[in-house]
Amino acid sequence: MFVLSKDEMKQLDQKAIKEYGLPGIVLMENAGKGFVDTLFEFFEDIDDVLILCGDGNNGGDGFVIARWLQNKGVQTTMVFVGDQKKFTKETALNAILAQNSQIDILHIKTVKEWKEFFEAYLEESTDLPTIIDALYGISFRGSLPKLESEVINSVNDTIGLKIAVDIPSGVEADTGYVNSVAFQATITITMGTPKYGHFLGKGKISSGIVLPVDIGIPPSLMNHENFAKIVVDNDGFLCPARNSFYHKGMYGRIGIIAGSPGLSGAAILASKTALRSGSGLITLFHPQGMETIFESQLIEVMTSPYPFANDNFEASEITQWIEGLNDFDALLIGPGMGVNPLTEAIVDQITQQWNKPLVIDADALNVIAKHPDWLKRLKKKECVLTPHIGEFVRISGYTKEAIEKDPIDCLKKFATKVGCPILLKDTTRIFYDRKQLVFDISGDDGLATGGSGDVLAGIIVSFIGQKSSIADASIAASYLLGSTAEKVSNTRQTPSVIPSDIIENLFVLEEELDF
Repeated sequence: MFVLSKDEMKQLDQKAIKEYGLPGIVLMENAGKGFVDTLFEFFEDIDDVLILCGDGNNGGDGFVIARWLQNKGVQTTMVFVGDQKKFTKETALNAILAQNSQIDILHIKTVKEWKEFFEAYLEESTDLPTIIDALYGISFRGSLPKLESEVINSVNDTIGLKIAVDIPSGVEADTGYVNSVAFQATITITMGTPKYGHFLGKGKISSGIVLPVDIGIPPSLMNHENFAKIVVDNDGFLCPARNSFYHKGMYGRIGIIAGSPGLSGAAILASKTALRSGSGLITLFHPQGMETIFESQLIEVMTSPYPFANDNFEASEITQWIEGLNDFDALLIGPGMGVNPLTEAIVDQITQQWNKPLVIDADALNVIAKHPDWLKRLKKKECVLTPHIGEFVRISGYTKEAIEKDPIDCLKKFATKVGCPILLKDTTRIFYDRKQLVFDISGDDGLATGGSGDVLAGIIVSFIGQKSSIADASIAASYLLGSTAEKVSNTRQTPSVIPSDIIENLFVLEEELDF
């Protein structure tokens, strides 16, 4: 499934109109009818609907929706907020058709008029209201006007079924950014394909469940290599191949550089995950003095303390040690290392010397953030950075506010500057490598706990060691993490899901969940 920017969606519409001769009025009709058909697939007992309608094409969809709801016997009331002079020809025609169908359309021009209407509407309703938002579409940017803000705030404060047309009003389609207020949808029925903003920032919260509707755009127009895609099911990712004739040496020799006093858990989680993900041989490298902790927790993983003191070491010792790692197929560096002189020295030498696949995570990213000139070393290396939003702020130099306003732009610019792939971790994980932009919407709040990132890093390095490309490994690992969390949540409430649950249930069939 594709996820598009607003410009890409508009280009598809225009190509369908110009190259295939599909009139815009037909696309709008298809959108409205598809919306209603989808709505009734999920809610069969709707008998009274309030539609909030604007003056753009989103409002035009609203007028079509009103007609099709009435055709199904649904009592429909429309509130129009906008300027009829701004109607497109398609919206103007559908407004006339709605009026000719005897649909009640109330033109609200002031906050006072809205409050009076909405209070009376709620008093007359015998059931919880069903409210459809067709005020603004994908072209919206900035802040909602005062009247529309008041309308949406009132609706958000009301209990009921709330459905957005295409994208919730107040959400920017390319970024998910919400400047002030946005319609809080139970579900969003979107036209053609989902948009970036459905899965980014506050847009993800506002959109609820996102359901795409076929509006009649020819499939040949959707085969575009530059479109982002969403990893949505088991067919959307590539795990490393397995062969019953292979031995452990053929499934990758993985090195994990992780851990420090007080942060041993991160190293343990990453190591156990790499093991569960299929790695043949795993060695955890860690500071001296932690041997008992790791050897008692990781009986299937080899552990090796650094061959130099934690607080009295020479750069030449680290250089010599790294030279001895050449037999490894891939390295993961960062989980639980802490930001200290030892970590800085190791990251410094790894980013200079190591020329095989490398996963840079957690405290390795935090160290590089202190030494941004080290990023230049990564341009010709086979590596992937795996920051969460806080780490991305530190390493990229962008403010949190700038990232919230346009995360995709910040990600693309930084990845281009650094010259290596990035997997940005948030409620939607985004992979970008200057060739493809991939949204992974799998997972739930069971992942909202410390250690989930260590699990993800362990899967990535394991898959890379098993000969997956960095792109395939990162995308597959992300989806495996999220889909496993969803699977576990079918049996265990999300607040109680911990990273160890994810590890123990990687590749486990749902009916065989291990608790």
